[in-house]
Amino acid sequence: MSTTDMQQFAANIQQQALVQGIISDITEQSLEKCLTGRPNDSKLSGTQVACIHSATNKWMDTNEFMNGRMAAKAKQQGGGMMQ
Repeated sequence: MSTTDMQQFAANIQQQALVQGIISDITEQSLEKCLTGRPNDSKLSGTQVACIHSATNKWMDTNEFMNGRMAAKAKQQGGGMMQ
């Protein structure tokens, strides 16, 4: 693997880490909005469960989409190392 290939691979990894960090931040913010009410409640309300379920599904969909985009970009650039 050439130096240019290694640099491109490292840039792809950094970009993927940045995207994952952003997705995680958005997920954390979403969950904070979902978990409303008294902090000592031992059970989640139906609304809270639905909100968390929605946030989780959105995270999974976004993660899958971004992983696909990153893999396609790596393949297009000839790296093909991202899976």
